[in-house]
Amino acid sequence: MLVAASLPQGSTTHEGVIATILPAPSAKIISTECLSYWPPPLEATSTVWEIGDTLEVVTSRSLPPDLSRYRRLSKTSYLDNATGEICTYRPKDKPAIPSVNRSFGKLHRLIVGNFKDNGGIMLTLTVADDFPATPSDLYSYYSRFWRMLKHHFPLLEYLSVIEPHQSGRFHLHVLVKVQEGPVPTVDSKLFRQWWAVGAVNIRQIYDVAGLAGYLTSKRKRRSWYRAYAPGTRLWRSSKGISRPRQQRMSRKELETYAESNGYNFTEGYRLNVLYDDGGKSSIVNTVTHELFKRE
Repeated sequence: MLVAASLPQGSTTHEGVIATILPAPSAKIISTECLSYWPPPLEATSTVWEIGDTLEVVTSRSLPPDLSRYRRLSKTSYLDNATGEICTYRPKDKPAIPSVNRSFGKLHRLIVGNFKDNGGIMLTLTVADDFPATPSDLYSYYSRFWRMLKHHFPLLEYLSVIEPHQSGRFHLHVLVKVQEGPVPTVDSKLFRQWWAVGAVNIRQIYDVAGLAGYLTSKRKRRSWYRAYAPGTRLWRSSKGISRPRQQRMSRKELETYAESNGYNFTEGYRLNVLYDDGGKSSIVNTVTHELFKRE
């Protein structure tokens, strides 16, 4: 049975998908507010990710009437069902806050799902001041670096995360693993020789939950949002990095699946997503996050 409980004070575990919505172009997501946990109604449908011994569950309520009238047609246009008018989105130089949170949520699941056995290493690749360090520059350097590494160690897989310094320059965190067994020992001098444009820091991955929390923390999200450049991807990966299994379930199906597979509810919280439409602040969505773990 799904049991209600509260998320511990100050916990930020598994911040992920904030909302999947299409607000009116005049509406702007302005903030979220965290609420105590309360289970969604039985008629709700949830998105469920199975990651190792954990189920991550996200449930969004339906759109309010004043927003559900809009239907996306393309990246640049939408349909107002109330008037039949086809309108154009306002250009923007920043991603929507829900989009940023979805990207970080996906990243969290990828890290936990692929490095849950605490195998692998993390490389931090920085760029010396006499080299340009925009995102495109960084991935150009990294492409060459990875080709060299893959040539010598063909079974390696990677998950890379780009991150800004306060100065505006970017660096990379690269999580490296092999499909089976430990990562082979590589002389640190070779890493530095192949990187060639700056420093290389090498760490063994021991606490994957802590690492995932560190790379997807609120502070990381804020710095990423401030430094965002259009077209910049938060993370990239090689083909061998697996995506977690995703399902849509009713609450009854979720309860049955959790009980039959030995999952128990561990924690949860709710978020109200607020938007500003012409100076009026309203709740655009309520999203419930839950974690279930197998004993």
